This record gives sequence, C-alpha cells and structure tokens, in this order.
Amino acid sequence: MRRVSYLLAILSAVLLTACASFSSNADYESMPRFSGQGSALLTGSQVPQPEPFASQTAYVARIDGVLVDGGKNAFYKPFNISTGNHEVVVIWNQAALYARAAFALKAETGMSYVVRHERLENNKVRIWIENEVLGVMASEPQVVQADDLTPGSSSSIGPAFMQILRLR
Repeated sequence: MRRVSYLLAILSAVLLTACASFSSNADYESMPRFSGQGSALLTGSQVPQPEPFASQTAYVARIDGVLVDGGKNAFYKPFNISTGNHEVVVIWNQAALYARAAFALKAETGMSYVVRHERLENNKVRIWIENEVLGVMASEPQVVQADDLTPGSSSSIGPAFMQILRLR
C-alpha cells in the first residue's frame, strides 16, 4: 500500500511539472494562426463510448514542431494551417492509455483535415489524417502501441510518460 501511495505521489508531481512547463512554453501561446486564401483546417476527433468506458480521443499536439494550444479537451478545435507540407504530431488517449504518431501532411487550399483513429486488439491503435472534404486518407495510417500510464501496470510508467511529453 505504501508503494502505491509513493507511486501516486511521484506521478502527481510529474503531471504538475509537465502542465506547468506546457503553460509556460512561449510557443504554446504564440502558435501561428493562418487564415484566408492559401489555408486549410486541421482538427482532432473523438469516438464516444458507452458508459462506463472512456471516450477515445485523438488530438493535434504539434504542428511543424510547435506545441499547439488545446490538448485532449479541445480535440474539436480547428487549426488554420498554411498550404504546403507540414509535420503533425497526434496524441491518442483513452482513460490511462496514450499513443503518439507523427505524420507528414501536404495541406491543400480550402481543404479540411481530421485526425481519425481506430482501437485495435492488444492496446494497438490505427491513426491517420483524412481529407474530410474528399473523404480520402491524406496520410499513411500508422498502427502504434498504446502505453498504459496507470501506476502498477505492466508498462514502464517513466519512459512511457516521457515519450508522451516529448511529442517529437
């Protein structure tokens, strides 16, 4: 019991430190917003689950190396991006499970892109970016392993959590 309390205290400290570092990141607040001609939209998505299961959420975490405003609670927030090539980092989450994937996206003027995801067996997740206007994939789908960040789980919480925070 004492070991569980110790692990929870460490996890709380790490989470608070991570949140503080995100909110103090100058890039977080100053993410460029493109609009008008020569732009496209990019947004995350959520797959609701019946009670008592948690919804599955995929959200945009970085665009071209810049941490973007929002996070998992703003998965629906559209980002205006310039047309052309972009590197997009996506985080998928369901309860204590997290997965990360990076994509090359060639954005076209006037298009709307959405992050799609599908949970597979054995905590694997398929993630891709879809051109919502044309209804076709705009990136190659990636199958990634989700890490369980629950203290006492079979995965290593330290490296798994640091990978989520690294986002690169």
